[in-house]
Amino acid sequence: MKRPSAYTYDVDDPPGVNIHRLRNKRDWSQRNLADKCHPPLNHTTVHRLEHNKSFTHDCLKRVAIALDVTVLELFRMKRSRARGQ
Repeated sequence: MKRPSAYTYDVDDPPGVNIHRLRNKRDWSQRNLADKCHPPLNHTTVHRLEHNKSFTHDCLKRVAIALDVTVLELFRMKRSRARGQ
């Protein structure tokens, strides 16, 4: 059973929202995603990434590889948002 998030995800801009969406699509916790990165990240780093608090290209690259996407894809807006819907 999936626990409701303890955090409010009010940041709806890439890359954070895309990392959050892709992680949830795989039913991974922040800790799961952090552990799948090589070398592993701390789960608090994933939290900061999802909230667009701070990120480096290295962290984004490691997360993108773990999520099987490109770094560029992390920055793309979903089509519905891009059209203003």
